[in-house]
Amino acid sequence: MYTDDPLTEPTLAWRILATDRYENYPTLSDLIPELQMLVARSSKDGGKAVENATLIYNSISTASRLYPQIFREKTNIPDTFLSTDRNIYYDLSTINTKNVRSATFLNVLSYVVNRSNPGEVDPAV
Repeated sequence: MYTDDPLTEPTLAWRILATDRYENYPTLSDLIPELQMLVARSSKDGGKAVENATLIYNSISTASRLYPQIFREKTNIPDTFLSTDRNIYYDLSTINTKNVRSATFLNVLSYVVNRSNPGEVDPAV
């Protein structure tokens, strides 16, 4: 998203954390036009390439359509480290598909662990 070579420039992805203008963050559904072009380009190659591109496109399109509150909405997660803002609650009960709920949980868990202050997360738990 921020570099053509994320393997050699991984820290450029941190730019997304350097702003509090969340309305500028891309959502997963913002990838759909790019995925449509990927399907079109892959159709020239045929076979497994177009099959894989179509699978990705259909998966993202379906997830965005079925769960717009997850895949189309801008984040409202606060970017604060104040002691009064440390308890953030996530309601995943409205997500009826187990796989989507599990993936969302893992993303939230990753976010929380990543944003925690030293000593707040016990790796032994």
